[in-house]
Amino acid sequence: MTTSWWFILVLFAAMVVASIPRLVPFMLSSKFELPIIVIRWLNYVPICLFIALVISSIVTQEGSRGYHLSGVSIMATILTFLIAFKTKNLLITVIAGILFMFILRLLFG
Repeated sequence: MTTSWWFILVLFAAMVVASIPRLVPFMLSSKFELPIIVIRWLNYVPICLFIALVISSIVTQEGSRGYHLSGVSIMATILTFLIAFKTKNLLITVIAGILFMFILRLLFG
């Protein structure tokens, strides 16, 4: 399969266009002093993203019937939080979460 120059140009242009909204805020924030309230608010962003990822993996939508809580996912999440609280090590927590999910799905389907 040959790759044309047109495809490479379009791919590069898409990369540049996708990078602009990610890079511009960082470039602007380095030139201006942010108010203390904004800095305090930004401290909560990683926590909010983490909670959103966890909740979206526990709660699933079943068509028009609404949302459904997965018992296996809830059990794996609780066990993973306990490991995270005890070890405070991201690598161990991620590996334990994957193992918990694997074992619980193996046992409970």
